[in-house]
Amino acid sequence: MGEVAVIVNPHARKNRGGDSSSEVLERVLADRGSLYRCGDPDTLADAAQRIADNGTEVVAISGGDGTGSMVLTALRVAFGTKPLPKLALLRGGTMNTVANGVGVPRGKPPELLSGLLEARANGAALGSVARRTLDIGGRVGFLFGLGVIHGFLDEYYRRGRPYPTPLTAVETLSVAIGSAMIGGRTVRRISERFRGSLVVDGETIRDGDFLAIGAGTTPELGLGFRPFQLATPEADGFHLLGITCSAPRLTANLPRLYRGRGMADGDGFDRLARELTIATDEAEIRYMVDGDLDTTASPLRVSLGPTVHIVTSPPA
Repeated sequence: MGEVAVIVNPHARKNRGGDSSSEVLERVLADRGSLYRCGDPDTLADAAQRIADNGTEVVAISGGDGTGSMVLTALRVAFGTKPLPKLALLRGGTMNTVANGVGVPRGKPPELLSGLLEARANGAALGSVARRTLDIGGRVGFLFGLGVIHGFLDEYYRRGRPYPTPLTAVETLSVAIGSAMIGGRTVRRISERFRGSLVVDGETIRDGDFLAIGAGTTPELGLGFRPFQLATPEADGFHLLGITCSAPRLTANLPRLYRGRGMADGDGFDRLARELTIATDEAEIRYMVDGDLDTTASPLRVSLGPTVHIVTSPPA
């Protein structure tokens, strides 16, 4: 068996002390692998190259969804055309949306890491699910969004400084729904519409304005909402979601999105895609990748990235 590597984001809230700190994880790991504390791009790139050179079989990540995306991006550079190692998501983030979407067991990072190590020591097969990733302008992840998706997260982070919690997300959603019902300032700030064009698999499918554009290779987007129901392990593409309705109409669609039924007819569209190009005359495109917010100049290309195997069932 190859080595187990643990990558810890020391800036993540759960890793800044307590029972999920890097020191605790290091004690759990003991001499059964290597632990890397990666708090900046340079240390992460160095760790990814060492992992590639060591023939690492499993990379366990302790951090949020954004940490997972940054690790995947660094690993792709280090591994080149070689298959990526299995990923174990230790649920070190606040929301752990990707882990929820693919069925990673509940538990704290030390418990999940201990279960993984014990399974390997006992020779048990690690259950895993294969998922394609997204390549968003060179960054690898599972979830992408702009428009109200970006606006909601921006509001969530603003309300939760310095460390938002799941309660912050519920509060932000409640305030946004209430504001949408009265046309308040919050919803106007969150739901600034995006004006541009979408080219999907070489075909221009829409040119106009959108409340949101999203894409995912896992079904969940947070708080149990499953807007990317077409993103199954068997899908030959990512789920592209376009929301064209008003903010109040989106509020009316929230129960459908929670149950994974998609937008109502006339309020948006869903389809599988392999490549998406987004263009606009605006100064910049503001978007989200796995919970992290970023900006870029137009155009922005979103395509299928490498396949990864995510560990889903290390025995307890």
